[in-house]
Amino acid sequence: MNSLLKLAPAFCALAFMSAAAHGVVLLDTGPNGSINAYRYQAAGATWQGALANATASTFQASQSGPVLNGNLISINSAQEGRLTTRSLGELGGNYWIGLNDTANESGGPVSAARNRGIVATGTLGWVHSDGSPHTYTNWNGGEPNDAGGEDAIESLVNGLWNDLPDNNGGVLRAAVYEYQTQLNHPSQIDGFQIRMAKAYNNIQNMVIAESVVAGQIASVQTSQAVANMNFQENGNDGLHFGGGLQVPGIAGDQSNFVSRTTGNLNVGAAGLYTFGFTSDDGGKLVVDGVTVAEFFGNRGNSDSIGAPIFLSAGNHTVEFMWYEQGGGASGEAFYTSGVAGDFGSGTFVLIGDGSQGISANNLMTTTYHVQIPNTGDVNNLAAAEALFNGGTAATQYTYFTNVVNMRDTGGEGLFGGNDPFLFLEGTDGDDFAILATTQIDVQVAGLYQFGANTDDGSRIRINGADYLIDDVLAGPHTVLGPQIFLPVGLHDLEFLFFERGGGAEAELFQVLPSGQQVLLGDTANGALRVTLQSLAPVVPEPATALMGLLALGSLARRRRREA
Repeated sequence: MNSLLKLAPAFCALAFMSAAAHGVVLLDTGPNGSINAYRYQAAGATWQGALANATASTFQASQSGPVLNGNLISINSAQEGRLTTRSLGELGGNYWIGLNDTANESGGPVSAARNRGIVATGTLGWVHSDGSPHTYTNWNGGEPNDAGGEDAIESLVNGLWNDLPDNNGGVLRAAVYEYQTQLNHPSQIDGFQIRMAKAYNNIQNMVIAESVVAGQIASVQTSQAVANMNFQENGNDGLHFGGGLQVPGIAGDQSNFVSRTTGNLNVGAAGLYTFGFTSDDGGKLVVDGVTVAEFFGNRGNSDSIGAPIFLSAGNHTVEFMWYEQGGGASGEAFYTSGVAGDFGSGTFVLIGDGSQGISANNLMTTTYHVQIPNTGDVNNLAAAEALFNGGTAATQYTYFTNVVNMRDTGGEGLFGGNDPFLFLEGTDGDDFAILATTQIDVQVAGLYQFGANTDDGSRIRINGADYLIDDVLAGPHTVLGPQIFLPVGLHDLEFLFFERGGGAEAELFQVLPSGQQVLLGDTANGALRVTLQSLAPVVPEPATALMGLLALGSLARRRRREA
């Protein structure tokens, strides 16, 4: 798979063991800012079986790096959960994580507080299989319910959690393994840096919404002091409270805007509190800088209820952000004292209503109204380049991989075992491009030859000069460049690929003297080594170059090309 590293403010990275060991992702969630590795295992197993498989598995980030044993993933932040779900969740299945209470339940039903939340002193029973502290939860509505004795946790495709039996009942799931690499920069990895960019014509997820608020996408802003967090557009009230304020700066029914409300909370008595929100479309609610509830993409008017959190008496900060792509729109943010698994199980009141023990002050809402130009089709190399240089509105992600061997709903290409294209809002994406860069490590001077198998077009540059140009709209096809003399040393390589529509695949390979084609970077099969050792730390655009993970070697299903 692939990966990601965060530098400042968000940089992404990946690693791998060898060209045959796809499925490893690096994420900036390790201790002291280091990056961990993740592998998606599509084969189904019980939770106990998945744990045994994970601890027996190994990972090596580079030829000189240590060999590490794995564990089931421990999700300790909203960011880590979002990145993992946005990458792995698109493959179409739920997967085991390490959180469990197999040793802590001690029989019998558990209390609602212990079962659902965390407290200032610890975990209320749930622990991670790798022994790391449990400081974050993201339960689905009504979960965990311990129905019939459920001690293990699966992450659903939407990123929310559900408890299931750990070994009994024959429940089989995919799994995500985690490796504590202690890496702190992708230059420690052999492979490719992948920049992925997808054109967009509207605000369609929280990445784009955050880009708007960060000023990366131009907007018209309107601010207003408010008494609570209850908003509507054109008479479309939220699910629960009614009487919402017309979104400031929005007249009638409008599209493509973001609403962000910030302020201070004053907690009268320390204790557990549960927060949530309703939105149409996506949104997030943040308390003291920590995301307590989030919905990433588009939806109709629906709830997102967070796990209970412990708040000390005194002042705290709050932020409620939600966006509207089109149609009716509303947003409500609320809370209740104690523990509640859904809206009906608590006495929820709007943030701004102090009757449940938290008063609010200095609430200020800002509306960001965006006019996004039509980006047009990504149907040639020039349009692909525009995605990366700011000429076209696009979301961008950066990650790293050992080989370029990718597809969406296309076929397996020349090599099989393809990784998916990530962050496409589903398994099939249109109007996107990838820009893969690396350095070829030539140990023996001589003639070398490279090629690509793609749907649609591509370009290869070596040491800044065009080596192979294939600027076409076409189904799967193979193109070869000429033989080129390369002296001993490191040589820059850039591979640009674009996809207009339908199935997509991209494979970058080397032609050996025997005529055999092998993926570039697959040293086990005779290809040249590729390295990022000269990669300098970079600071990407804060909102659009947000995160990255890399890809999965074996998919739970094999998807065929669309007609």
